[in-house]
Amino acid sequence: MTVTCGVPQGSILGPLLFLIYINDIYTAVRCKLLLYADDSALLVSGKDTQLIQESLSSELEAAREWLINNKLSLHLGKTESILFGSKRKLNTCSSIQVRCAGTTLASQTHVKYLGIDLDQSLTGERVADKIICKSNAKLKFLYRHTKTINMKTKKLLTTALIQCHFDYACSSWFSGLTKKYKSRLQCTQNKVIRFILNAPARTHIGLREFRLVNMLPVELRVKQLKLNLVYNVINDKAPKYMSNLINVACKQHGINTRSSVMSLCVPYVKSFGQTSFYYTGIHAWNELPFSIQSVQNMRQFKCLLKQFLFSCLNDQEASSFIYY
Repeated sequence: MTVTCGVPQGSILGPLLFLIYINDIYTAVRCKLLLYADDSALLVSGKDTQLIQESLSSELEAAREWLINNKLSLHLGKTESILFGSKRKLNTCSSIQVRCAGTTLASQTHVKYLGIDLDQSLTGERVADKIICKSNAKLKFLYRHTKTINMKTKKLLTTALIQCHFDYACSSWFSGLTKKYKSRLQCTQNKVIRFILNAPARTHIGLREFRLVNMLPVELRVKQLKLNLVYNVINDKAPKYMSNLINVACKQHGINTRSSVMSLCVPYVKSFGQTSFYYTGIHAWNELPFSIQSVQNMRQFKCLLKQFLFSCLNDQEASSFIYY
């Protein structure tokens, strides 16, 4: 049949044409608008909950009118609202009432956006809980076939089926976790390593075992991925909106010393923001040796970085007994 409006589902040009079609939606709203294909989010910040409600309602109504004018529709049944804030402030008000077209949106304590469960205080605990649950379920399945697969295949399967959950968007949620949740994630990874090595349930997992499977502990793995992203940002291999927020120290104070050539300016943030990627990533980058910071080849950088992190693990294990 002749297509008079839209494009066939699954077409190659479909995503590109859709992005072109909605490219000017930002002109309809005054607040911050996040767009990823057809997953969109409106962000309004403030100290007064009532003003936030009114502003969001107004912005959502404006977005709805733009969609109608462009022959699109807003599914209010699938549209949710959530109030982010510190636990102390959320104790006084934990929900907001956003209205659009006479309908009050469902106010949630957590929402899923681009595969990540965001809770109101952005602790990352729901993400960690789901990772632990998924990992244990998949590991239980893999154990049924442990006698028929070798170590190399086990490593391949666990990397594809389990490690991917640990890695996905870890820069955004891991730093906000408590020590208890970080320990639980590490215990889950230890189970995976025991499976790969075909080791008994209570086998100690230390530097030797991590090197055998060529895997870093969860916290160092997150640090590795953060530093890879910081490297891409510094070398203009990441989106511009990321590089705009990272500044080399020598550009700020004008003194071009050896120690400041590759050092980054640590942004001033309140305690609530000290778990963000920019704050933790910049701190981690400034702790790297200059010989790693100045590497121009990405592949070489990754190789040297992993060696450096393994040496850090060696120092940690030499000073204290960490993993169980």
